Amino acid sequence: MISSTSRSRRLGTVAVAAGSLVAASLVSLPASAAPAVRGCDSRTNNTTAKLLECVRVEGVMEHLEALQAIADANGGNRASDTPGYQASVDYVV
Repeated sequence: MISSTSRSRRLGTVAVAAGSLVAASLVSLPASAAPAVRGCDSRTNNTTAKLLECVRVEGVMEHLEALQAIADANGGNRASDTPGYQASVDYVV
């Protein structure tokens, strides 16, 4: 069984990693740069550079809005062991 402290640390680590990816996607490209879109869905994005070519602010916002809608539909809660958490997992999968 995983302790609540261990679970909180893991969730915190995931949140930091996700936030870092979002932040990197927002600041890594100059405003005039148009990231390559073709092939993003059909290639292996196994490096940071490849992944960042495919990340778009609009896409990040779409996912953040979907996750907020899940929280809103579950009493503002997506915490572990709640229906909001499971709905979030289902969305990500």
